[in-house]
Amino acid sequence: MVEAIQEISHYREFLREYVLQLLRARYRGSVLGFFWTLLNPLLVCVSFTLVFAVINRVTVREFMPYFLGGYVPWLFFQNTGSTATTAIVGNMHYVSRVYVPKSIFPIAMVLMNLVDLLAGVGIVLVLILLTMPDQLTPAVAILPLSIVIMTVFCTGIAFLFAALNVFFRDFSFLWASISFLWFFFTPILYRMENMPPVMRSLFALNFVYPFIALFQEPIAKGILPSGEIVVTSMLYAAIMLIVGTSVFLRSQRQFYMYV
Repeated sequence: MVEAIQEISHYREFLREYVLQLLRARYRGSVLGFFWTLLNPLLVCVSFTLVFAVINRVTVREFMPYFLGGYVPWLFFQNTGSTATTAIVGNMHYVSRVYVPKSIFPIAMVLMNLVDLLAGVGIVLVLILLTMPDQLTPAVAILPLSIVIMTVFCTGIAFLFAALNVFFRDFSFLWASISFLWFFFTPILYRMENMPPVMRSLFALNFVYPFIALFQEPIAKGILPSGEIVVTSMLYAAIMLIVGTSVFLRSQRQFYMYV
């Protein structure tokens, strides 16, 4: 593990340039370019707010911060998983012909999507400040910690998914289906406290929930996440990072046989 970190540090310039290349490629030929990162959550928010604010019998003022507070980190989780599946198989020329630490590629996917997360959180805070400034409280000061914890968790996801998709190419399609269904079992469109007690206990088993709550609590409710949520999310993030990196580092020597 220490050796892998040292290698990444040695190739940090390559990592920086590679992430910039990914970002340029993502928006190349697009008229709005990076602004799609900001527009996408807003367009989805408007659509879902009009529908689910009525279903949940709440006002737009109540629903919008709660939805955006959960949807932005969810996109980070979902998109990191999706792009990580191509981290190795999409860079086979580096894996099989040129020596570059293979761990750079999953990390690059995390950093690319982290840019979107930072932009998304920023635009949500600005939007709330402009439309309902009384919603913002000093609790939002915890958001940098929320972002760090979420990033650690998603880094573990990226390492795990990058390795899995090398040996099981259908995993990327499987993840697309799983993440679509998973979204509706995560309290983003609805509040946990509005659910029946039995369902609430069941949905609380969703291990992504604490990470979503790290953002929803300060953004939508104006309160700090509970100690239980913070500790649980940190524990899950540490476990996922250990599992993901262990699987990746142990299997990376076999990558060239499959790409």
